[in-house]
Amino acid sequence: MIDTAQVYHNEEGVGAAIANSGIPRNELFIVSKVWISNYGYEKAKASIDESLRKIGSDYIDLMLLHQPFCDRYSAYRALEEAYKEGKLRAIGVSNFYPDHLIDLASNVEIPPDGQSGRDSRI
Repeated sequence: MIDTAQVYHNEEGVGAAIANSGIPRNELFIVSKVWISNYGYEKAKASIDESLRKIGSDYIDLMLLHQPFCDRYSAYRALEEAYKEGKLRAIGVSNFYPDHLIDLASNVEIPPDGQSGRDSRI
């Protein structure tokens, strides 16, 4: 498992390390996170594609919303869309308090609870 995030500014370095490692992509589990400055539907959607480009992969195993602030609902809708397109294998949240998680899960199509859809969703 390799943990990266847009705000860590390490996605390109992680991508280069993966490319140089010789390890098949399917043997790695890559996690990244959308930063709050990229929240909102259009910005989150573009940032997901940018993360994929920087990592050098057709998919990210788990993409999270990094914090429970700003327009997290629209950002999460972008995660849902990218998930449906196969760009993300699982989606979820990071650093959310229980009340934030309950609120978000109650207002989205694919809740970040691991209970709906494919087993790999978080």
